[in-house]
Amino acid sequence: MAIGDTVNAGLMRTDFSAFQQAGLANAQANAAFGNAVGSFIDSYYKKKQEKVDREEMASNLVRNFGMERDAADAMSRDKDLLPLYYKNEAQKREAQQNEKLFALRKKEYEGREADRKILGKFSGDLLSETTDPKVVEQVEEVRPGMFALGNETQRNRFLDFQQEQQPKVAVGELGSSEFARVAREREFDPTLAGQRFMGLQKAEAAQEDKRLAELGDQFSSRLGSISPYYFSESDAVNDIRQQAIRFGIDLDKDQIDLALKSQRIVDTKDLRAEALKQIKATRIDESVSILEAGEQMENFLSDGSALSATIAKEKFARMIQPDGILTEDDLNRVGGSKGLTDRIARKIQEILDGTADEKTVDDLRSAANIFKASARKKINVEHPQIIKYLSETFEISPQDTVRRTALDRYKKHMPKVSQSSGDISPTSPPPPAISTSTLPSGGRFTPAQSQ
Repeated sequence: MAIGDTVNAGLMRTDFSAFQQAGLANAQANAAFGNAVGSFIDSYYKKKQEKVDREEMASNLVRNFGMERDAADAMSRDKDLLPLYYKNEAQKREAQQNEKLFALRKKEYEGREADRKILGKFSGDLLSETTDPKVVEQVEEVRPGMFALGNETQRNRFLDFQQEQQPKVAVGELGSSEFARVAREREFDPTLAGQRFMGLQKAEAAQEDKRLAELGDQFSSRLGSISPYYFSESDAVNDIRQQAIRFGIDLDKDQIDLALKSQRIVDTKDLRAEALKQIKATRIDESVSILEAGEQMENFLSDGSALSATIAKEKFARMIQPDGILTEDDLNRVGGSKGLTDRIARKIQEILDGTADEKTVDDLRSAANIFKASARKKINVEHPQIIKYLSETFEISPQDTVRRTALDRYKKHMPKVSQSSGDISPTSPPPPAISTSTLPSGGRFTPAQSQ
């Protein structure tokens, strides 16, 4: 038999009941102790929470109900009395609220009754009659001139009597200014009178805005051409605004755009482009160059300087060409076109060298005069024709044609022509007929005619 078997068999025969009972008793004792400790802790925290709750209740009684602190502390410890106290206080507060509500309703009712009386009186004031302001205005206009009615007292008595006999109007029909005067004189309720006054002013302002808008629409739609033409929209808009201001009209953008459609705007870009085209076609610039060449020749003959000689030779060299503007007779008078530039250059050089005779000087002076006369003739013919063409094409005055184009620089080369001459440029196109329109207010306006 093994040793283990012997030990196990011995252990099995041993009585352990005493040990078991001792262990159980110990366990039960430990459990009882643990329960006691837990109960004590729960009781501690419960009492602590109750104390906190009582303090909160006491503070609530002091804060919300005005109770003394000692009484509040005592009340917080009585769980049966506290709910009854709360209930009683709630009933008292409800009763107070009902009393306040009743007083408020009573005051509101009394206020409504008072307002109803005030409104009733004010309504009666509005329905009461007063002298028509137009009648008063007419009487005041004639009062100073009624000398035939005796002295001032008699005149005033008569006029006042006549005024009182005229039909009356209701106060409620008066405008804001007249209503304010009557309200002050008759001591209307200031609040209601003030409200009505402001309402009348607001309505009058709205009516005036509406009237001006309608007037502006009619003004813009009926406005004809203020000026025969303009060279920019801004100039036309300025004239439109000035015309509207004369009638007390403030135009908005749409109304200005509508009035602008009746104005004619000349495109200056197209005008200048066409003017340059005509200048190129008629070769007026060449005429100016020839004229300046002749002037330079005269300057050289006067001062004999090398600079004048150089400029004169250069200009003559540029202007002498097969398709130039000089006629064959003009060229023959200065020795023909063949070698003309070389001959002029030689003659100029002779003067510079001091070897020229009187005939050489006369020849050069003659050449200068011929070239100048030929150039002026060309300019005097072509310049008016270009102005006439542009003026008729763009329907503007000759003066504006010159001012708005490069033709202005040729004026110094033009002879002064009197207005009675038959060779003057065409006059400005007549302005369109000016029509008079009737405005909505009954007045009439006539577009301003440009000067």
